[in-house]
Parts: sequence; structure tokens; C-alpha cells
Amino acid sequence: MMRLDEVFDLRYGHSYELNALDQVEDPSGVNFVSRAMGNNGVTARVDVSPPYGSAGEVTVALSGNGVLSAFVQPEAFVTGFHVMILSAKAADMPLVEKLWWCRCIWE
Repeated sequence: MMRLDEVFDLRYGHSYELNALDQVEDPSGVNFVSRAMGNNGVTARVDVSPPYGSAGEVTVALSGNGVLSAFVQPEAFVTGFHVMILSAKAADMPLVEKLWWCRCIWE
């Protein structure tokens, strides 16, 4: 059996509070990823300074209604509370494999 930390580097997200950030319209700002189950966990666009999570990284909700919902993020992002960010140790991991891992985490 393979462990996630053998395949991904794991780190806690940014832990921002959405109500403390300036919300903006696309294409300004970056995606705000929360523990929501829909829309890849993205609930807003916000104006915030780097560091950002990178496109292709996986976000995982650690609590809430969407606990263990996992998504590959298509563009730069920041996270709310209780969201983990997973970066593939293999830089060339294909999207389909990341999506497979997301499903495994969800299950």
C-alpha cells in the first residue's frame, strides 16, 4: 500500500478568512479555495499578495461538509482554513494520475 506522503509533498494551506479579503472579478486576483465540494472548492476570486498555490497542485478539505474532497487546481490559488495542498513529487505526473489520486482520497 502506498502512502500519500510517498507520492506528494504535503503542506497546510494559507488559512485565509474570506471575509477579511477583497473579493474581485475574474480575471483579476486569484482563486480562493475553501472546503466547498463544488467548483473545485473555489468559492471566490480574491486580491491577495503571494505566495500562491500553483496550477496543477491538489487541494484537500480537512473538515466541513466536503471533508476529503480533493481537486486539482487549474490555476494559481490561495486557501481558507483546514485545506491541505499536495504537490506531486514527480514533476511530470500527468493530470489523469492526479485526478485518480483525488478520487482515491475522496473514497
